[in-house]
Amino acid sequence: MPAPEPILSLIERFEFHRQAYILGNYNETQLLREFVDKFFSALSWDVDNNRDYLKDFPLITINPNDPDDIARHDRMVTHVTQMLNLNKKLQDVRLEQEKTMLSRQIGATDGAIDKLVYELYGLTWEEISVVEGSAK
Repeated sequence: MPAPEPILSLIERFEFHRQAYILGNYNETQLLREFVDKFFSALSWDVDNNRDYLKDFPLITINPNDPDDIARHDRMVTHVTQMLNLNKKLQDVRLEQEKTMLSRQIGATDGAIDKLVYELYGLTWEEISVVEGSAK
């Protein structure tokens, strides 16, 4: 199953600017606003909390003085970047075996993102089961 068009467009933009990221020409806030937020929006996340039904949803803020918060943030950025890269690669491969391998990596990365979100919100195993059960 190919990635949706908004994801493919983000991947292309990410690839186009990759060297600038490596050289540090983009700051973290720019990267988050231009790619990470848009990536989550493309996955139907309301990153700007525009929907009324989310107005009371607890937002997680990062304490820049808390090493655990910083580590979680950095892991999330790493996972999202990895997801963008894997989806880009998936579009370019032709062999079914390679597609299967990349699909598994995408699934594992998606699971890592889910796990991190569960950790951020302090969900119990029972709550995680409800969330994952309702997602099916």
